[in-house]
Amino acid sequence: MQGVKADAPHGTWHAKLDEDRTLELELRGRPDPEEAASVWRAVLAAQRRRPRSVVVDAAGLESLDASTLALLLELRRNELSGGPPLEIRGLASELREELERHPPPAELGPEAAAVRPRRAVERLGRVAAGVVREARAQVAFAGELAAG
Repeated sequence: MQGVKADAPHGTWHAKLDEDRTLELELRGRPDPEEAASVWRAVLAAQRRRPRSVVVDAAGLESLDASTLALLLELRRNELSGGPPLEIRGLASELREELERHPPPAELGPEAAAVRPRRAVERLGRVAAGVVREARAQVAFAGELAAG
């Protein structure tokens, strides 16, 4: 897999899947939303290729914003649900404490575990039903305007 590197004024995120199928992430500075989106896409693509392990180099990470926290929690949740082992290297102690204050969804309790992700077909069906409802409402409105 080709690596994804996102450089911005506040930080650098880098993700790549090595030949030995290790997903390597390098997190530096403070990412902006565009960086986070690029790396999330790369991580999701790499996870579909079933990496053997995930290694996060967080030695240069300055803070845990929402996107960074969500990424690390998702990687931990994936590990707990039978995915590849996760190793986070170099994360500053105060950031590690902050990360550990937020359990991944699998650790939230039985009510969180009962919520299953929707499949793509189910989501597509829900979207299509919403489009049909909206179209009916538009046709009804146009009919009322023409009649009245």
